[in-house]
Amino acid sequence: MNTPPIDGACSVDDLKAVANSVITTSEIRLREDNITTLSRYTTAGFVKAYTEKERQLNLTSDPTYASFTYDSMWAAAVALNDSLLHLPMGKQLENFTYTDDNMREVFLQRMRNLSFEGISGTIIFKDTGDTRALRTKFRQYKDNAYVDLGYHDSLTSNFYWQKEIAWPGGFIPYDNLRIMDHKLTVSPSVLYIFSSLSGVGMLATCVCAWFNMVKRNSKIIKMSSPNLNYLILLGCSLGYISVVLYGIDALQPSKEQLQTLCKTKMFVLSLAFSVAFGSLFAKTWRVFVIFTNETAKKIVISDKKLLLQVVLFILVDVILFLLWFCIDPVKIVESEHSPNKANMEDYILNEYVWICTSTYAHIWQTVIYALKGLVLVFGVFLAWQTRKVSIPALNDSKYIGFAVYQVMVMCLLGVPPSYVLQATQQDVRYILLSICILSSTTSTMCVVFIPKFWALKNGKVTNQYTNSMLQRNSSTTNPGSKYGMTTEETEQ
Repeated sequence: MNTPPIDGACSVDDLKAVANSVITTSEIRLREDNITTLSRYTTAGFVKAYTEKERQLNLTSDPTYASFTYDSMWAAAVALNDSLLHLPMGKQLENFTYTDDNMREVFLQRMRNLSFEGISGTIIFKDTGDTRALRTKFRQYKDNAYVDLGYHDSLTSNFYWQKEIAWPGGFIPYDNLRIMDHKLTVSPSVLYIFSSLSGVGMLATCVCAWFNMVKRNSKIIKMSSPNLNYLILLGCSLGYISVVLYGIDALQPSKEQLQTLCKTKMFVLSLAFSVAFGSLFAKTWRVFVIFTNETAKKIVISDKKLLLQVVLFILVDVILFLLWFCIDPVKIVESEHSPNKANMEDYILNEYVWICTSTYAHIWQTVIYALKGLVLVFGVFLAWQTRKVSIPALNDSKYIGFAVYQVMVMCLLGVPPSYVLQATQQDVRYILLSICILSSTTSTMCVVFIPKFWALKNGKVTNQYTNSMLQRNSSTTNPGSKYGMTTEETEQ
C-alpha cells in the first residue's frame, strides 16, 4: 500500500523505488578476514576486548572507528622501536626534542618503511604520510536491504567481487554522455533518384546519337555538322556522369578513393562543359565567319578545323587541372565536428563531413569560373552576330542564346548557395548541384536536336535553305560556292 505523501513530498514508497538498486561505497574500518594481526588480535578478538573495556568503563562507542586509533598507536610504537637501531651515536629516545632534525628524519624514515597487519587492514604509508592500503566496500540496496558486492584494495589496485551487480533493466547504464562520430554524406536515396534521372538523360543522348547517325545524309543533319553533334552528345553524357560522381560519397568510399573521385568529378564536369559548348560554339563560329564574309573569296572551314578548336578547349582544361593538382594537391580534410544531441539517451553525435579542398582551391575555382564565363560570353557574341541567318539547319543562334541563358541562371541559382549552405547540409547541396547540371545539360541537348527533329518531320529544310541562299547571292551560279560549300553538299 502506498504511503500518502506529506505536504506534497514524495511518499515512502516513492523513496524506496528511487533508492532501489542504489550502489553505495564505504571504507572498510575493520578487516573482514580472520588474520591474527601484529597485536595478536583477530578482528573478532579486538571487538570483544574493546567491548569488554567499554563495559568496565561504562562507555559506549563504535569499535569500527576505534580500529584506526588503535592501529595508529601501534604504528607509532613500532616506528619508535625500529628507530632505536638507527639513532645517532650516543642518543636515546629520551634525548628527543622538537628541534632535533636528525631524530625527526629517523622517525620519518622508519614510518615510511613501516608495514604490518593491523585491525583496520594492512598498515603502510606513502611519502606524503597518507596510508596506501585502503579498502573500499561496494554495497547495493535491493529489496529493502543492503547486499555486499565486493571491495577494492588500493594496495593492489584490484576489485574483489563477491556478487554481481543487479542492473535495472538488465543492462549497464552509462555514467556520462557518449560521444559518437558520424560522417555525413549524401543520402543513398537522393543519389539513386538523381542517378536514375542521369540514366534517363544518358538514354536520351543515345537516342539523339542514333538519330544523328541514321539521318546523317539528310540535308539538315549534314549542314549541322554531324561529327560535332556527336561531340555535343559526348559533353552531355559527361555532364550526366558527373551528377553520379558528385554523390558517390553516399556509398561510403575510403578516404583514398574519395580523393581520387574528388579530382575526377571536378575534371569531368569541366570537360563536359568544354566539349558540349565548345562544339556548339565552334559550329556557330563557322556560320559567323561564312555569313559575315563580304568578299567574293570562297571560305572553306572543314570539320577538322572545328574539331581542332574543341581540342583546344579540352587542352585548356587538361593543362589547368594538371597545374592545380601538381602545384596545389587536392586533399580530403575533415570538417570541424558539430555536436548534435541525438534522439537516443546518453548520446551526442559529432557530425562531420569529408571536404575536398586544397590550399588555394578558391583561386583555382575562380580561374575556372572566369574561363567558362568567357566562353559563354563568346557564345553570346556569336549568337548575336548570326541572329539574322535564316537557315535553320545552319543557324542555332536563338537556341544557343537560350542554352547560355539557361546555364547562367542555373549557375546563379546553384553556385552561390553551395558556398552559403553549411557543409553538413549534404543533401541540399547535392540536390541543387544536380538540378543545375541536369537542367543545363538537357536544355543544351534539346536546343540542338529538337529543332532538327521538328524540321525533318515537317520537311521544310530544303526550301528554307535554297530561298535564303538565293536571296543573299542571286547573281552566283552555285549559291553555296561563296560560303565554302560544294554543289554536292548543298544539293544532296
